[in-house]
Amino acid sequence: LNNLDKEEMHVLLFGRSGESELNALNMHYTNLGYLSDTDALRTAYSAADVFVAPSRMDAFGKTLVEAMLCGTPVVAFDATGPKDIVDHRTTGYLAEPFSPEDLARGIRWVLDRPSEAYEELCSAARARALQRFDSKVIAKQYVELYRDIIDGA
Repeated sequence: LNNLDKEEMHVLLFGRSGESELNALNMHYTNLGYLSDTDALRTAYSAADVFVAPSRMDAFGKTLVEAMLCGTPVVAFDATGPKDIVDHRTTGYLAEPFSPEDLARGIRWVLDRPSEAYEELCSAARARALQRFDSKVIAKQYVELYRDIIDGA
């Protein structure tokens, strides 16, 4: 966040976050706290122009998929789970692993898209999440796996 124009940004957070760390950023922010209901989560994801996942270690990245299902492009590091979820410059931006400068570049890349290109990015994010991670798709994959195991036994 220190690599971005703080006057242009408004950070929307949810979950646990320290108030003193947020104030130290010296930028506009709204902290929604812990969100437990699906509608509130959906509203938060949909309100964002970009979902930023700066995790250094993430086995899967459920929040990335949730954001994408809401049509919100994702910026994350090109490492661990996110590299299998986000299509670089198609559904979001995969930054050089653990480079805050490139993460900021990715945020700017998403936010600076012309209107039509941004809408395409949002649509592609949702389509990819539905195609790969919808519960019906996952359930079908489990059924196929179980069939393969039974047939191989």
